[in-house]
Order: sequence, then structure tokens, then C-alpha cells
Amino acid sequence: MRVNSSERGAALFPCKAVAGLLIGFLVFLLAACTAIQSMQSSTSPVYRAYNTTSGNHFWTASESERNSVLQNQQTYRDEGVAFRAYASQVGGSLPVYRFYNTGTGTHFFTISEQEKNTLLQQASQWRFEGPAFYAYTRKVLGSVPVYRLYNTKKGTHFWTASEGERSSLLQTQPDFKDEGIAFYTIQ
Repeated sequence: MRVNSSERGAALFPCKAVAGLLIGFLVFLLAACTAIQSMQSSTSPVYRAYNTTSGNHFWTASESERNSVLQNQQTYRDEGVAFRAYASQVGGSLPVYRFYNTGTGTHFFTISEQEKNTLLQQASQWRFEGPAFYAYTRKVLGSVPVYRLYNTKKGTHFWTASEGERSSLLQTQPDFKDEGIAFYTIQ
């Protein structure tokens, strides 16, 4: 049986359409991966240190502040990079504000303007230190949630980008209460 050229072209059309869709999808994937790499390369580490005396943690996006704390306060143990964040504002990101609690000697972070303003107006023990870094209020491509937990016994907060660490604390430490997602950042 002989197939004429118009029948052959019709038979090849679905293959060409699928190939075109596949190429389009691969181009999209490549663009998405490039965007994620670009977002990651423009972020800075947020460091975490543990105070072996008080049992509290210290977070900073400043390498020099981290080094100063570790060199000058022997009670702190370096825990490395907790997560990554933007050092300056990029499209869609908002400032994460840092406050110092003069009563507990710990820091507090919030991306919420309302929470920031409440602390500025009502809480005299909180000293406003300004934006610590920049993050997102919602999930964006390549972002991960940073969870906030409250230690009811100490009156302090804890932040982690690790779902495993969050789950472990909630299961093994009854004094920790989950406050949900604090913000989203690039891991």
C-alpha cells in the first residue's frame, strides 16, 4: 500500500506538535532554573548562634556582627547558616525588622508592618534596630517558609527554615508554641 504525501504529513503532525510542546516546556524549565539560581546568588546568609548559658539563639545577616559576637561573647556557639535572605530590597520583597528586647537580651524579627508598629507604640522594652534583611510575605518560585515558634517559658522566639527542626521542637519541647510561617526566603 502506498501512502501519499498529504497522508504522511498528517501522520507526522501530532509528533511535531508534541515536539513543539516539549521544547516549549524545556525552555520554561531552563528559565525557571536560571531565575532560581539568580535569586539564590543575590541572597546573603542569615547566621545563627546558640547561647549555651541562656539557651537562646542569636540571628544576624551581618557576618561582622556574627564574628564579633562569637569572638567577644564566649557563651555563644556558632550554628552556621540558618537560611538565606536578601540584603537589599528586590521585587516583591519586604523588610524584616529586628528589635532588641532589653528585658530578655534577645532579638525579635517581623515582616509585619502592623506588628512592628504595635511594638513601637506599646512595648517599651523593645528597641527598634531597623530592617535586618528582606523576604517575602507569600511563597514565590524558589522560596521556602521560615517558621516562628514562641517559647512560653522564656518569653522568646525561635525561627527556622527547617520543617524537621520545627516539628521536632513542637513534639519534644512542650514550652514551644507554633506561630506559623513568619516569612518566605530563598534557601
